[in-house]
Amino acid sequence: MTTGAWAALALAAAPLLVVAPAALGCWRWRRRRLAAARAAGRIARTARGPIEYAVAGRGPPLLVVHSGMGGYDQALGLGALVNRHAGGCGFTVLAPSRPGYLRTPLEVGPTPEEQADALAGLLDHLGVGQTAVLAGSYGGPAALQLALRHPHRLRAMVLLAAITRRCTVGQQWPVSDRALLSRPGGLLVDFFHWLLYLRARYRPAGLVRDFMRGMSVPGVSDAEIDRRVARFRELPDEVHGLQHLFCSMTPLSRQMAGCLNDEKQIARLAEYPLEEVRAPTLLIHGRDDCVGLGFAGAEWSAGKIPGAELLPVERCGHFLLAGEFVPGVYSAVAAFLHRHAPGVESDPPPAAVRVEPPRPALVT
Repeated sequence: MTTGAWAALALAAAPLLVVAPAALGCWRWRRRRLAAARAAGRIARTARGPIEYAVAGRGPPLLVVHSGMGGYDQALGLGALVNRHAGGCGFTVLAPSRPGYLRTPLEVGPTPEEQADALAGLLDHLGVGQTAVLAGSYGGPAALQLALRHPHRLRAMVLLAAITRRCTVGQQWPVSDRALLSRPGGLLVDFFHWLLYLRARYRPAGLVRDFMRGMSVPGVSDAEIDRRVARFRELPDEVHGLQHLFCSMTPLSRQMAGCLNDEKQIARLAEYPLEEVRAPTLLIHGRDDCVGLGFAGAEWSAGKIPGAELLPVERCGHFLLAGEFVPGVYSAVAAFLHRHAPGVESDPPPAAVRVEPPRPALVT
């Protein structure tokens, strides 16, 4: 073989030297994460069908209704954030995978109403009569329906950057749902998720920057985003917590059916009679949130729900998992839930609560 032929063969093989190790790394990560998810999750046989869930912690029950791009693993992470800032008096976190996520089939409950009934069925299975509820983002409609359809089951409700009204949300995927849910499509989205996992593990500040920028209103300058990220990097506990949460989440292909369904359901939500909600309610929302109706949606909902408290988080978008505001936000969540725990006399709620993080010098 001539020198030129060897050179051509080497050039042709070069991409394989890059692609093959990446594909192998992704495959190993995917297999490891799926095995870990199966080992940690349980299956409850309810009247609506099988529901995957996990339980962690000690104390009064707290049902965590996860958002998109997650299942019971994301719910456990949110519950852990609350328990970390609960001052030693934590909660028993009940963490289900909503329909279409992980091992809970979409058929268990595509609509928020059906998901609420499924959550009530899970509480029956667990022997839990009443519980507090914490719902994030896409989990908002199911939590609200639980409050409306099963009011006797709720002691209190926290809506964390939650969707409460019809709006447009989602990634606006460039391919069809059928392609995303196919096996080749699943492998591609898992490869994308693996790349995000690597960023969370080795360059978490860069990943946080992307999330903060993408989930904040355009009026927030890049310099301000950089300041928030610089502050995040100075908080090792927050960095480690975010890494643990993101790196523990299962591959995106196991979440895609639920996420796509959520986006469709949210786009056609009926107007809920929020004035009929009886559970004490705390809404927490970033002032700079650009997802759905943003902070204006939280203000509207707080005005409709009787006695609701609204906690506006300054200099924060939709991404409420990492930043200088985390201790204040999750301490407020824990305090609110403790106030409405069994056997505690509830004080009248204030009209609104504010979290105002310190203003460090601009980092350049």
